[in-house]
Amino acid sequence: MAARVKNGEPFDVVIVSETALADLVKRGKVVEPGRTDLARVGISVAIRRGNPRPDISSVESFKAALLAAKSISYTNPVDGGFSGVYLAKLFQRLGIAEKLAPKTRLARGGTSSGVLVASGEAEMAIQTTSDLLPTPGIEIVGPLPAEIQSFTVISAGIGAGAVDPAAAKQLILLLASPAVYPVLRETGLEPPK
Repeated sequence: MAARVKNGEPFDVVIVSETALADLVKRGKVVEPGRTDLARVGISVAIRRGNPRPDISSVESFKAALLAAKSISYTNPVDGGFSGVYLAKLFQRLGIAEKLAPKTRLARGGTSSGVLVASGEAEMAIQTTSDLLPTPGIEIVGPLPAEIQSFTVISAGIGAGAVDPAAAKQLILLLASPAVYPVLRETGLEPPK
């Protein structure tokens, strides 16, 4: 979406990561007033439906589960996806990147690593919860332990060339209202903090 905006596609409201939105503000594509955080999404672990659930309740048990898994999947960090970039750095920090490399099946950016788990190509998927949740054939074990969890904030902004900036502002206010929180939770997102 950010690339489409950068390339000049007209819009009134854009919803992207807060990092991408900040860049669009810098480029003059989005106005600073009205910039609003709508939600945040963390990273979760998923397995094929019916498989034994690994213990991921602590950093050590999460590491042990990864090392015990026959194969894992996450988004290819080269594609620039938030979770893939974060996980590659996390596995380095945890000292397990080299051990995981031979059994890692990287998912293309824009796809769910859960698809590889559902098809049996990987035993465990680690990705943003909202990307895993709609994938048939898998179940979410839970979020990463709090000490290593990372969130992406989803933000909205009004286009510098918006046809109706007042209506755009009203839409953003609606999307940021507590009335939307139940829908956020159903889709694997959380209200912003």
